[in-house]
Amino acid sequence: MNTIKDTSTATQRQEIIKALRLGSKSTIQFREEMGICSPAPRVKELRERGFDISTSYRQETDTAGVKHRIGVYTLIAEPETKGIGGK
Repeated sequence: MNTIKDTSTATQRQEIIKALRLGSKSTIQFREEMGICSPAPRVKELRERGFDISTSYRQETDTAGVKHRIGVYTLIAEPETKGIGGK
């Protein structure tokens, strides 16, 4: 995954969906690999737009060596009309 350059919420939502189409991603992966500091609000916004995204939890270690119970997001289904952008 590429680190995003534009941190607008619309770009973050677009990049999260692109990543989830390739497979499940954790909060730490979104932060460290893509530069999305708070993926949970973006996932909530995507759900409000009709994306079916599940959340499971696991223990994961960050780059500082600290273990966290983190969310892992999985794209289950997409809405027929994809409204990702906007506020």
